[in-house]
This record gives sequence, C-alpha cells and structure tokens, in this order.
Amino acid sequence: MGAHARTSHPGPRPPAVPPRDHRLPFPASALNAVPGRGTERLLEVLTPVHSERLDALNGVLRCFSDVRDFAGVLAEADGYPVLAVSQVSGYGGTLTLGCAYHRDLGCWWIVTLGTKGRVAWIAAAREPRRVVRLVVADMRKRNTHEHA
Repeated sequence: MGAHARTSHPGPRPPAVPPRDHRLPFPASALNAVPGRGTERLLEVLTPVHSERLDALNGVLRCFSDVRDFAGVLAEADGYPVLAVSQVSGYGGTLTLGCAYHRDLGCWWIVTLGTKGRVAWIAAAREPRRVVRLVVADMRKRNTHEHA
C-alpha cells in the first residue's frame, strides 16, 4: 500500500513518502502475526518496552471500531506489538500493521510490508483516522480485484 498525501488540507503535514532507507527498523517477520498464542499476556510484557508502538496501534484500533465491516486485534510478532486487520466478510485477507520510528521525519508511523518485503509507510501514527481510511480503501480495493 502506498501512502497518499492530500495537498488541500490546512496545516503542515509530513510528506507521505518512504524514507531513503527501505529496511524495516525491526525484523520483517514481526509483521507476520500469529494470533492466539497468549497475546494478552505477551502484550503486558511488551508494554514497558514498546509503549509508543502500543499507544499508536491502540489509537488505530479505536478508529477501526467506527468501521462496521472491519475488525482488528492487537497481537505480538517476534517481540513487537502489531495490529492484525481483516474484513469481517473474510475477503481481502488480513493486513498486519506495525509501528516504526521514521528517522527522517522524527515521528512514529504505521507501517506494513509492501512489495518485495520493503516497508510501506502508511501514515504518521498521530493520524489514526487517516491510517484507517488508507487501510480500508486498500483492503476494499484488494477485495474488488479478488472478485473481478
């Protein structure tokens, strides 16, 4: 999923472009969540270490509660918190979101794996509604292409 920037909104916004370094700032396998393996207990352990990531992912999860046909669950993958998002219909698969610090822009961003295993920087974590809009649009588009 590419990050899309609008230019018609008021106020400054960092550009929605990937940084020069496309390597994930954590293991790529961390975006392969394995639901149901004692996640709640693991997240309790992760909270002191990854509080910024968990706060950001919880913000996105709260915004997903406004979208009727989508569901999300916090999970753990390779010691990192992630958010697994799926359409309730079961179509479109599951998209696993992580949170990484964008060194060039100096803030936390919501990320996922893009093509060829490269990180896809979706949007700044401080914009959870924008993250949800972009993810929902991408997953609905994916659903349309699967059934075309």
